[in-house]
Amino acid sequence: MDVFDSSVWLWGLLTDSSEPNGLIQEVLDGTREVAVSAYIHDEVTTTLRSAPDITGQTEAGVSDAQMTFNNTVADLDNVSFPDQDEIGATYADEVRSRPEMRLLGTILGIQTKDAPVLVFAFDVDEESTLFVADSGFDPNPADHNITNVKIESVDAGQ
Repeated sequence: MDVFDSSVWLWGLLTDSSEPNGLIQEVLDGTREVAVSAYIHDEVTTTLRSAPDITGQTEAGVSDAQMTFNNTVADLDNVSFPDQDEIGATYADEVRSRPEMRLLGTILGIQTKDAPVLVFAFDVDEESTLFVADSGFDPNPADHNITNVKIESVDAGQ
């Protein structure tokens, strides 16, 4: 199962960067299966709310991105997504501030905000690929005895 970090969703929805756009399009076409956690959902939707200020996108462009994201995760059979109760109970700030997430971030040398995404990719399937467009999120999981997760960097043209 594939997992897209929120950075991949955001670059793919808000920019014309070819690699993130291609990954999102594969999901929309039904040729790629992805899993979205409540944490990733919260990160994406929270960032989209402030996207006009951050990216210079028009409000209409951001609204289209929000609609695409919501429809993708809610309607497509190739997207594994938590139920609404879990979505409503998950707040990214609280999750990333947990001691175990801070510890994992420290051990792996990644940002604390990326630790919950890696934990989700570890737990979502027997084998998963985590796609990230963040610079600095490049640990080799196998170096830490994590053998069921591969990390793939996505060029967002930053």
